[in-house]
Amino acid sequence: MNMKKWIPWALSVWVMLGAAWPAGASRMLDEAVEQRFLMMDVPVAPVYDETARWFLERYLTLGRYDASLMLGRAEVWFPLIEQVFEAEGVPVSLKYLAVVESNLQPDALSEAGARGLWQFMPSTARQYGLEVSAVRDERLDPWRATMAAARYLKDLYAEFGDWELVLAAYNCGSGRVLQAIRQAHTRNYWHLRPWLPRQTARYVSAFLAAAYVCQYHGLHGLEPKPLPDWMRHRNEVVVQGRLSLRAVSKATGVPLAVLKALNPAWPEGVIWASRKPALLSLPEAAFPAFRAWLKDQRLEGVRVNIQPDPAADPIDSALLRLHRLERGETLEQVARRHGVELSALREWNFLDTDDKPVPGLWLKLYQAPDTWRSA
Repeated sequence: MNMKKWIPWALSVWVMLGAAWPAGASRMLDEAVEQRFLMMDVPVAPVYDETARWFLERYLTLGRYDASLMLGRAEVWFPLIEQVFEAEGVPVSLKYLAVVESNLQPDALSEAGARGLWQFMPSTARQYGLEVSAVRDERLDPWRATMAAARYLKDLYAEFGDWELVLAAYNCGSGRVLQAIRQAHTRNYWHLRPWLPRQTARYVSAFLAAAYVCQYHGLHGLEPKPLPDWMRHRNEVVVQGRLSLRAVSKATGVPLAVLKALNPAWPEGVIWASRKPALLSLPEAAFPAFRAWLKDQRLEGVRVNIQPDPAADPIDSALLRLHRLERGETLEQVARRHGVELSALREWNFLDTDDKPVPGLWLKLYQAPDTWRSA
């Protein structure tokens, strides 16, 4: 965890959400900005008020450098979030919530102990199936944390039936929002704000400003600062068993610091995945050496499945896709739907022929890009 990178952003968010803003934000944002703001594709009412303008000005003036870093991270993490949210039936544009929560930093840590892209506290993380322990913190696993966030957002929507209230509850908890509703005798978020904590009263405006910057940054001369190649061009393999990142580093030549940055869920630098499989993230350039190492080594108690080798497979490249098993759905149906072999589907997910996967299980599969887009 790089606290030097996270603390400035945390302080910035605290100032933006919790501190008072100037009585009158400057008028640098013109009517065209307001029109674009009001037409954004988001699941909440885009209210363009003094609070929203203040957040926008922070992004577009003093916060431009941080915003460009965030936009670079968005190129990596938004596709993952979009895939999971679409599969779960959550509005894809709620991906901007991760900007407000963590500035899209998978290893983000708050002073209160919330961690990851979605800033889960340990209790909420465990409630949604994430392991939080000394050896494995799945709040820092972008895949698993995003799956948990999708389920959490769905549960909040089932409770409130309103995405503005969902965002408020995500920030301060369902209990505080319900208390505000009882006190104010209204379920309209914008009318509830005087009864909500200061941070929550600004939270939807912060979300809207983040959405605007992500959608229209180019019109303000704000460009993404790309992440390093090893972060942008990476892939995941399924691991079951105990595997040392230091051993992988020696075998592939990838610096240990890079492997730890790609796999922040393992604070000790060792993948402990005996009870359930884990994803190991590697730079794509390291895959030939990794394959060769696996072929030469006899890793006792370790099982690894990786993307098909282009040299031995007609698929030039393959994309990772996740599919959540529905009630009554069989592996045969999943394989047929996505155009993959049943045997490969079982192999990628460590499923024996007599295993009977339960509904809700996330299945990992690989597809050619054209097939992936049309599935």
